[in-house]
Amino acid sequence: MNTYLTLGQDGKLVLTLYKAQAPSFWSLTDLAITKCFSVPTFLAFVGPNLQYLDLSKNCITVLPSQLANRFPKLLELHLTKNQLTDLPKILATMLKLRRLHIGFNQLEILHVNTLVGLQNLHYLDVSYNSNMDSIPMEVMSLPLLKTLNVAGLQGLKTPPYHLAIKGVPEMKRYFVRCCSCFAC
Repeated sequence: MNTYLTLGQDGKLVLTLYKAQAPSFWSLTDLAITKCFSVPTFLAFVGPNLQYLDLSKNCITVLPSQLANRFPKLLELHLTKNQLTDLPKILATMLKLRRLHIGFNQLEILHVNTLVGLQNLHYLDVSYNSNMDSIPMEVMSLPLLKTLNVAGLQGLKTPPYHLAIKGVPEMKRYFVRCCSCFAC
């Protein structure tokens, strides 16, 4: 990929946009703004063809509601190491999302209504959200989900951590055994 545009703030690299294989799609990387408490406003100038967005290692507590509308082609979203206490409801409308990284936050629960719309999700990282004690059974109904990273969730009760750490197939078996309605 060739660098297309670099934006800076006080001489410091803020982000780099890369031209991907298809000329109409863009990737956003190197968003290394430490202690950012909200999504940077300059993202409004990035076009709707953005496919990759990394907002990790900030102090973001909430995502703006227009994020999904602004980036309808987003495939991968990194929100790792922020201060999210709740799964942003706007994620439910990010229909093309394939990879979601929300580890190392303050999440307590995964809202089913937010996740069930993510029918193209292949990878979900909820690792090291120390207050989380359950993974909803409905997460296992995501048709393309191959990996659910639950590392560091030793307090996980449903499914039990020792089973969940073994991967999605083992979690599905657990829910089928415990909840006969899951197989319907």
